[in-house]
Amino acid sequence: MTDTWERLYTDRRRLRTQAYANSDNLLARASIYQYQQPHIDLVGWALEPVAWRGDERVLDVGCGPGQYLRRLAQRPGLQLIAMDLSRGMLVDLARAWDAAAPLPRRAVADLQALPLPDASLDVALAMHMLYHVLDIERAARELRRVLRPGGTLLAVTNSEGHLAEFSSLMAEAIAAIADAPSETFPRWSSRFRLENGAAMLEAAFERVERRDALGELLIPHADPILAYLESTRSITEPMLPDGATWNALTTEIGGRVAAAISEHGVFRVQTHTGVFVCR
Repeated sequence: MTDTWERLYTDRRRLRTQAYANSDNLLARASIYQYQQPHIDLVGWALEPVAWRGDERVLDVGCGPGQYLRRLAQRPGLQLIAMDLSRGMLVDLARAWDAAAPLPRRAVADLQALPLPDASLDVALAMHMLYHVLDIERAARELRRVLRPGGTLLAVTNSEGHLAEFSSLMAEAIAAIADAPSETFPRWSSRFRLENGAAMLEAAFERVERRDALGELLIPHADPILAYLESTRSITEPMLPDGATWNALTTEIGGRVAAAISEHGVFRVQTHTGVFVCR
């Protein structure tokens, strides 16, 4: 399965036209964090390690609909650049942008070959996206290239324990509907996670510091989990074993979650996210 999921998670055409054709799937996954306790303002927390002067040139690569850039736009004077593989993401970013703030410069680009001069940025953001890059160490070197001496890369990703209950739920449900042994289902962040990401970034950066944020989701009904699952369908469904259909999977998962909530009142899911601060 390893070769299959790595191809699915890094296939540029699939990422650009299906998984991230627009911001719908990403926003559907993000919505589940409304059930997080204690609530973590991940955007604000992840940006804290930079001692902002107010005149920095900032790149957000794999920017999605621009939640980090919208927060940074509250700091007048920053020069913001948005890049993503998906043109649809950049369209959604512009559509939702506050007209009172200058719109960032935008470009469709691949992190492995950034269309920027050497040493042209003060800060680069790679938020929840490096696990989709085919050659992560090459991407790290490219980010180092475009940063000025003393510049900072912020790279957010998850721990292997993040949403572990979802992975167990998937494995158990697939085993039930396909009459197959239960096997942990690989997650998107497996290729670049808190446990292995520092070594990849150290291929390009002298100092890599890791900061962690832990929490818990207390989900009161099955719908948010099923919506989260549906948002991953373009990559998850092709990995299902013979005999397992998408409808059967969602029905099985819905039943298991409902049973857990009936017994415990909520479905509990651990969260563990972090940011690498690289200089």
